[in-house]
Amino acid sequence: MVERIRRLPDADVSITAKAGAALQSTRTALRKGCAMIVAVGGAATFNQVVNGLREGGPAVRLGLIPFGTGNVFQPRMGLPPDVQQPFPVLTPGHGAARQLGRGPPAQGPAV
Repeated sequence: MVERIRRLPDADVSITAKAGAALQSTRTALRKGCAMIVAVGGAATFNQVVNGLREGGPAVRLGLIPFGTGNVFQPRMGLPPDVQQPFPVLTPGHGAARQLGRGPPAQGPAV
């Protein structure tokens, strides 16, 4: 998976393992002027990346490849179950513009 991402045009790979590392990597990518951020992981990783994007900076493309332990995020977002399927969509000319927003805190138990 990592090697396939490295082959994307102008890829700079940051592998994270500690809490908060994906947020810091996102901030660094924004400072470097990256045009696209691809997050591979689960809901916690995606949450950190999106929070980093919310902090401001230029608009960037965001690719999400579900690879989490529980993989709860993938079906809820309608992402393909096969982690190889998103790669063609990460190339220029694909994707859709979305606005980041902030919603109310979740109510009830986490699922």
